[in-house]
Amino acid sequence: AKGAGADWAKIRSWFTRADKIDTENAEALMLFYDSYAESKQPLTKNGVEALLYAAELAPRDRDLRLKAVRQLLAENRLKEARDRFVPAAFETHAKAEWRKGAQAVIDAIDAGNGVRATELLDAAVKASSDGKNG
Repeated sequence: AKGAGADWAKIRSWFTRADKIDTENAEALMLFYDSYAESKQPLTKNGVEALLYAAELAPRDRDLRLKAVRQLLAENRLKEARDRFVPAAFETHAKAEWRKGAQAVIDAIDAGNGVRATELLDAAVKASSDGKNG
């Protein structure tokens, strides 16, 4: 069901139904958010709010947390991005390389440079997924 040919309103209605059945199901909310990128349609405020609430519901889901941070950075909501990023930045079992990259993200946020913070976040996540960092 990828791309413009899919009935994205109908697809999203299933995520909305799932949310009504279980209002604390982070996965349905995350999939609702992800559906905008999949459909190549403009992200709505509801889509953003779904992502942010999903991240609140699943605070230990690192990937979801980082997706929320990235979205907040894209919207230049730097204080909120920083607040959500700090727990992931200083995870107890994270390797020193991850913490160094994470500190650079925080420094960029503190300097008011959301674009640079996003670049640094993407680099840290990529390095982490390559098995180089924790």
